[in-house]
Amino acid sequence: MRAVPISKFADVEFCGLKPVYHFLEERRPHFRPCVAIGTRQHAISAEEDAEKEYEAVSVDELLRRLQDEGSALEFPNEAVSVRFAFGGLTFSGRLDKLLKFGRSVVVCDEKFTSRAGGLFSGKYECQLSAYCNGLANGIMRVRGRELGEGVLRGFDIYYRIIERDLLGRHPLGKGEPKPFDAGFVASRLERFAGILEGRFERRELACGEPAKCLVCEFREGCEFSC
Repeated sequence: MRAVPISKFADVEFCGLKPVYHFLEERRPHFRPCVAIGTRQHAISAEEDAEKEYEAVSVDELLRRLQDEGSALEFPNEAVSVRFAFGGLTFSGRLDKLLKFGRSVVVCDEKFTSRAGGLFSGKYECQLSAYCNGLANGIMRVRGRELGEGVLRGFDIYYRIIERDLLGRHPLGKGEPKPFDAGFVASRLERFAGILEGRFERRELACGEPAKCLVCEFREGCEFSC
């Protein structure tokens, strides 16, 4: 099955043409300088988290604690990854942070931006919803160790987008946890799978939003750029 990074799948929520350009036509993207800054800020967060002391436990013990309704767990940054299949495709991604409280888990993801609730908010929602789907229905790994499939099925799963200033790193808003909506991510997966199968009209996929076109890495050469 074709492998799809969840971060790239989520582009379908920004503009339906991005999966066409990336996966089908393999166009070369032209990223803005702020993307490199955001990548560096993520690395700083990982370095800060690495200074914390986390207990080393076996897979069996970790599974026991996950199922323990009275336990609370915090996983190290980027320690948890998920993988799931849909429509002949395999989707995978690595979570920034995963927290567990009793029978609830929260997927947390940092986004570095110039303002909260910007043009990429829809993509962020799609990305984190796919992570939640992986926890509920896919295979979960912790630092490369496979825990199994559907380990967190039946849990209350939430996601939280933590938006921070691109340069100053201070929080932009509260970023309240939101419940995982299986129907939301299923509809996006259906759309994405259809695009990769060639079931689309190019004009119908175009976002038609000048502000999005201005920041898109495929704006050069896009026939529908506003």
